[in-house]
Amino acid sequence: MKKSGSSKSRVITMRDVAARAGVSVMTVSLALKNSPRVSQERRKVIQALVKKMGYHINPLVSRLLSELPRHSGRQYHETLAYVTAYRSQQSLQDPYLVKLEKGLQERGRELGYQVETFNVGPEQGPAKRLQEILKARGIRGIVIAPFRDEVRHLSWDYRNFACVAASKRFTKPAIDCVVPNHYANMFQSVRNMLRLGYQRIGLAVKRVALVRNEFRWMGAYAAALLEREPSGPILIHELAEDGFKSFARWIQTSKVDAVISPNEFVFDWIEKMGLSIPRDMGFVAPSCGENEFSRPVSGINERAYDVGSAACDLLVARLIRNEIGVPDLQKILVVPGTWSGNSTLKTQP
Repeated sequence: MKKSGSSKSRVITMRDVAARAGVSVMTVSLALKNSPRVSQERRKVIQALVKKMGYHINPLVSRLLSELPRHSGRQYHETLAYVTAYRSQQSLQDPYLVKLEKGLQERGRELGYQVETFNVGPEQGPAKRLQEILKARGIRGIVIAPFRDEVRHLSWDYRNFACVAASKRFTKPAIDCVVPNHYANMFQSVRNMLRLGYQRIGLAVKRVALVRNEFRWMGAYAAALLEREPSGPILIHELAEDGFKSFARWIQTSKVDAVISPNEFVFDWIEKMGLSIPRDMGFVAPSCGENEFSRPVSGINERAYDVGSAACDLLVARLIRNEIGVPDLQKILVVPGTWSGNSTLKTQP
């Protein structure tokens, strides 16, 4: 008489896959990580066999093994690349970018990853060369820095890398990205100004800045004003570096009592008009983190450090899951900003 009941099927292990493929367990492990130490042809054969046999990496076991120290201190896992594309070293010293890179570097060290920075410039040739260097060194993970206006994408093959962009400005391919919450930050700024009693709030910004955040600033600015008064004034001025006269005329004809702008030269222009901030005019910067302005201003700290840290988390998660190449579904992680105070706003205008 047979015993009743069901028996559990045996769990397929990496050793089983290695035995079937006629390779070592290490070779299977490297193939699953898309390591260049295993030929592309062999990687494809092993990965197909893994799928056929139904082998799955146990995330709990993988996590426990990663925490076993081989030596004192934090275990080193692998190197990540931080890729920038700027024309000059001056761009690299932008306070926002400096803090973003610091957040990426420090979070990487906490997780056991070394982060190296590579600046390829706006031309595509160096980017193609860098791709070969990273493949040769076995670097699988890349964080792409926020691009300036002359660059919208990097021209290389993403199939061998896990990539995360630290900006929505990166347009193709649609890789995972981490960005400040531009819409919510602007909406909060306008609401705070309205609560303080400002009636005619103007937005002075370069068109390129609006394009860079996909007009979220403009949409949030208008929405916050229309929420208060559907027929209220929408006062937007497109800035130019040499446009002081048109700016001054806009301030006077529109009777603006407070300005929102990410550009410090607008602050200087207001003072050049003989107006005192905040006595005569309120001023708010939608991006005014530490050292981004030479003086204290009211506004939003976009938390560049946390953007960099979150980009590292997102990338490491992709590497642990072995998600190499362009994802089928792009994930966008949005980092909320924090209000920095009322130094350039009157509490009772």
